[in-house]
Amino acid sequence: MESSDTMNPKLAVGRLATADTASSTASILSLVSSKDSDDSQASFWSSPPQYEYTFTTHYYCTTSSNQRFEQSLDVYQPQNVTTTNKGVVVMVVGSGWMGHQPYVYWGTSWWNSSLPKQISTMGYTCIVIRHSGGFPRIHLLAKSSWTSLLTLLLVVHLVVFSLLNWCWDCEDKDNSLHNQMILATFVTLFFYIFWYWQGQGAATLDDMLNDVSTALKFIDEHLPQWTDRSSDNRLKNRSKGKIQIIFGGYSSGAHVAATLLSSEKLSPLAKQNTLSNVDICHVLYLSGFLHVSPSSLITTLLTVCILGQWPSTIPSPLQAIKDRPQQSKSHPVNKLPPHTLLGCKYEVFGLPILDSAFCSVAYTNILNQQQPNSAECTLLQEWTCNHWSALSTMSLRKVLYSSLEKAYAAIKS
Repeated sequence: MESSDTMNPKLAVGRLATADTASSTASILSLVSSKDSDDSQASFWSSPPQYEYTFTTHYYCTTSSNQRFEQSLDVYQPQNVTTTNKGVVVMVVGSGWMGHQPYVYWGTSWWNSSLPKQISTMGYTCIVIRHSGGFPRIHLLAKSSWTSLLTLLLVVHLVVFSLLNWCWDCEDKDNSLHNQMILATFVTLFFYIFWYWQGQGAATLDDMLNDVSTALKFIDEHLPQWTDRSSDNRLKNRSKGKIQIIFGGYSSGAHVAATLLSSEKLSPLAKQNTLSNVDICHVLYLSGFLHVSPSSLITTLLTVCILGQWPSTIPSPLQAIKDRPQQSKSHPVNKLPPHTLLGCKYEVFGLPILDSAFCSVAYTNILNQQQPNSAECTLLQEWTCNHWSALSTMSLRKVLYSSLEKAYAAIKS
């Protein structure tokens, strides 16, 4: 939903329906470094509350003459909360880094809306950040392999030719096949030119990082107004007087968020980029794409086609964690905020094709080695809970509610 005025956005009201069935409860595999207590288990299985919500859309690139949907954010706020707003969660949406064209980003935006609905109906304010997207530019396949590009065009040509042959009704078969072959060639050429044109101006990873950085500054400026009706102490850092938030992302949004946090130039955790009104006190990644492996064919095709870069040139959040300098008296290192990583055991329907990318367990283990008890990882084990269906499941809702409550309880203490 778009708004013509940044500070006078359109308003939408909704309610998230949930299934109250025993079968909706997932079997949870918890991979945590700290000991699980009986109290935390009881809290986990407690039923999350159910609030109505409203959401407003804001454009964070206010200097642009043409406001773009991809450079906007949605603020989901719970309504009729009996006490006060529980806290603020800021998430970067996932889309496989894709967008750029309306028929891509409208679909991914609709799909990703399940997450802020889940969070806001629990009583938390949820802000979701969209960023400029890349586009599957098939001509960039030549960077990976000319064979891949030619194979794709050949497949398109054969499909078009087969359809023409099936639809074409002509007694002169020889002449008919000749005409079909020529027409199929022109259609394939048109397909290539059209797709090439559609990908012009698509975002790079640097563009995405700059967008999210700009969005955080916009949130930093306006969040005090959005949360003014809440006086809950758990929102405020008593020593700094700042609003404490949970920041992270889903899928490729987690990759963008994690890359931003590890960036020396743009990270809001760096002293030179400290936000005035907001303090990132906890990090949350859902099914995070946290490693870009050069040895994975699918990862290579994704990064080359969509981002126009080889995997080796794309930051890996997992590698960034590994390469962090060790804490010592002579070289003090700023600690990272506590992390919560949630994902699915069967991210891609049980197929191991992207296991190297969804490396939440490895990420958690490394972070805990550097900062003991600073990260927790929980994987949903249901076969029906995968990378694309998890956002709207009761399984995620329960574990997400428990994680948010635990995170803000730690902040309050």
